[in-house]
Amino acid sequence: MKNPPLILWSMLFISQFFYAAVLETVVKAPETTPAAIPITESPVVLAIGALSAGTLLLAWFVPKLLWKDASKKLPPTGGDENDLLEGFFTGFVVRLALLESVCLYGFVAGFLQKQPSLILPFLGASAAGFVINFPNRTFIRKTLGKEPK
Repeated sequence: MKNPPLILWSMLFISQFFYAAVLETVVKAPETTPAAIPITESPVVLAIGALSAGTLLLAWFVPKLLWKDASKKLPPTGGDENDLLEGFFTGFVVRLALLESVCLYGFVAGFLQKQPSLILPFLGASAAGFVINFPNRTFIRKTLGKEPK
């Protein structure tokens, strides 16, 4: 069986590291910049961090609502693999898009502050979310509440 969620997951997971590589290659930090990230000195970075935290929360709650609705439409046993994928895919895409945007917030912050290392906490949070949401059959069934008995 082809696994569209795994293909999408892989491509988006890898792209986050491309963002960090591009940022490191294109943006050269000024030599006068202190080694530490001046988060408290920059209201822009604080605002981007707050947006990122809100987006991370949305990445957990919005897909759960979608999966709850999709689960109601499935038979109690969960149906076949195609039925499960159909119910799972929309919420999964929404979650991955929101997790990806967390990394993009770090990408923007790094460009604005001319500090490539600023992407690292955003990348870490996003990558952790991706790893937690690795789309295997067990995860898909568990997410929809259709675990085999």
